[in-house]
Amino acid sequence: MYQFLVKNRELIIELTKNELKERHTGQVLGALWAFGQPLFMISMYVILFTYVFPNRYTYSGHLENFSVCVLAGIVPWLILQDILNRSSTILITHSKLVKQVAFPIAVLPLKVALASFLSYLPIFVVMIFFAIVSGYLNILMILLPLLLALLLLIMIGFAYFLSAFGVFFRDLKDIISVFCSVNLFLQPILYNPSSVPSKLQFIFYCNPFSYLIWCWQDIIFWGHPVHLIAWFVLPSSVVFLLFVGIRFFNLTKRYFGEII
Repeated sequence: MYQFLVKNRELIIELTKNELKERHTGQVLGALWAFGQPLFMISMYVILFTYVFPNRYTYSGHLENFSVCVLAGIVPWLILQDILNRSSTILITHSKLVKQVAFPIAVLPLKVALASFLSYLPIFVVMIFFAIVSGYLNILMILLPLLLALLLLIMIGFAYFLSAFGVFFRDLKDIISVFCSVNLFLQPILYNPSSVPSKLQFIFYCNPFSYLIWCWQDIIFWGHPVHLIAWFVLPSSVVFLLFVGIRFFNLTKRYFGEII
């Protein structure tokens, strides 16, 4: 994989730039939508949980602002949701390139993952700034680059696996859309898991996305590793997903040209 990245680095960079431009071609505000739409969504969540439903709870004798906790979960989920929705149609959308024997089709999932990651980076900056001005600056924030790197690797793993699977199963896009809508409520984002009946709390632990959310909440909201198990599960899951995604893509790519 390393040799592939080095060999095709210029092509990957150029395709990523084109992907970012094409997403908003023809729109009056252009690339501002990439920043404005997610910013509007997280602003609504801040207003909702700060003024409409001021869900505050006591931790170590202090009242905690739950809107910061919600943002720490919703922002990484938004970027994951974006790559999940885009991944299943990557190869189908670029069918002409896929059918070219000489073209390195493995760059296609990579450039979409990179484009999604870069387009959401400003939103992460806004989230971190909001947390700091709200009084949540902490030493654990030095791990933010590590967590961003893990998030990018997760996106790349999903991009490879879902793009390959989407070639064989065209209904995947619609299934993912429904899954993303439902999964928002199956993660520790909009409410504290402790407020859920104990017999249903296992859902959070069975949901692999929860461990990423918990790590982000530990850094942005809690300031220390409250969910220690998540810090062991997340890196292991990233390695597994990346291996399976790339492996599945390489095993099935010989059939892409025929099926598409």
